[in-house]
Amino acid sequence: MKLYKFSAISLQNQFYQAIFFGVITLLLAYIQINIPGVDSAISNLMELGIVISILHTRKTYAFLIISGISALATPASGSYLSTFFTHLISVYIIWQLYLFFYQRIKGKLNLSIFWIVMIFIYYFVLIIPLLIITNYIFGLNTEHTFFVFYSHISRSISSELIITLFFTTLYFVQYLLRVELRTHKNKLEELVALRTKELTSAMAELKSAQQQLIQSEKMASLGTLIAGIAHEINNPLNYISGGISLITELQHEIKPEPTRGFYEQMNMGTHMIKDGLYKATHIVKSLMTFSYKGKPKISVADLNEIIENTLLFFNHKFPSDTIIEKDFHLQVPVPMFVDKIHQVFINVIENAIYELKQVADKDRKLIITTSSKDNIALVTFTNIGNSIPEEKIRNVFDPFYTTKPPGQGIGLGLSIAYSIIQEHNGNIYLENTNSGVCVSIVLPIQ
Repeated sequence: MKLYKFSAISLQNQFYQAIFFGVITLLLAYIQINIPGVDSAISNLMELGIVISILHTRKTYAFLIISGISALATPASGSYLSTFFTHLISVYIIWQLYLFFYQRIKGKLNLSIFWIVMIFIYYFVLIIPLLIITNYIFGLNTEHTFFVFYSHISRSISSELIITLFFTTLYFVQYLLRVELRTHKNKLEELVALRTKELTSAMAELKSAQQQLIQSEKMASLGTLIAGIAHEINNPLNYISGGISLITELQHEIKPEPTRGFYEQMNMGTHMIKDGLYKATHIVKSLMTFSYKGKPKISVADLNEIIENTLLFFNHKFPSDTIIEKDFHLQVPVPMFVDKIHQVFINVIENAIYELKQVADKDRKLIITTSSKDNIALVTFTNIGNSIPEEKIRNVFDPFYTTKPPGQGIGLGLSIAYSIIQEHNGNIYLENTNSGVCVSIVLPIQ
């Protein structure tokens, strides 16, 4: 069992503590029991305070103070120095004995037995012999032989011994309990600190893994984006190619006075080139929001524009007869991680497209709305399709949970979307409608 220092070990604190125990011992010394036939009252409860002080004292000089104060209770017929040196030597020796054996004895029962034995040693091996010797040195009670004096005192202090033994043993047991409780508390605090450190490390690893999952999902979406780019950019390139072809043909028909049709074809070719160039530029500009490689940072952006950009790359994946209804009423920009919000919309729209492909041709419709109220922005994606069983709705945002058949999805899309929206201090939830499913996304505007 670890020896716990209940008191501070600073010089000032030890001094005050020594004064405290000295005064307590002095007060207990006035509870005296006179020994018939022996000069001075030596039987009192002084030892009670002195013995208890060894549990708290950690500096040798403290015993000088305690012994010096307690010896003030020496009666006029006794010797102050005899009382002082008797207690100083006895308490110092018993203190060293206590420090030596305390660390080597295991178990509260064994320690309690050790304490009882130590009290007997304190009285019968130290206090009584030293008291007799110091009395002789200072010329007191010299008419008594050592053994007669020893026997007389031993019989006379029986009451004091019992009282001291009883109360100090009780105090020692509760001291052991306090030490054990404090040790357990320290171990618990260390364990909590260790677990907190492990949890912090695990959270950091989890966050890193989450970022890797987001990046992996983003890379998985790259194939969809590339296919969309190839499909969408092909149209403006056809415009540019057609416009160049028209202008090339007109080069052979240039006359001093071009006909009206010449100018019409020239304007048509120029318009086709400009239109194609604009569309190609718009596609590349939209793509730039997906390819940001720096550290994510909050920026104010137009949610309506982000939705339009995302839809641009999914035009070729929607069933040909799908009706996309847009009802945009959000008029204010919203602070966000733009590339991450793109990822959310990609995941939501991909799920919507999957569901749209499961329904009859004439019923395919996706309704997208944006609005603002009470300083929040609301985006909804409502698609015609199969509803989700109510008992499963609560699980749709769990990692690796999917309602799709094996091979159709791994269940990370909505989980990642949920994490991203939470990172924005927003909310995302899903609910069944009369004809399909609605995904609602709430984001703070400020």
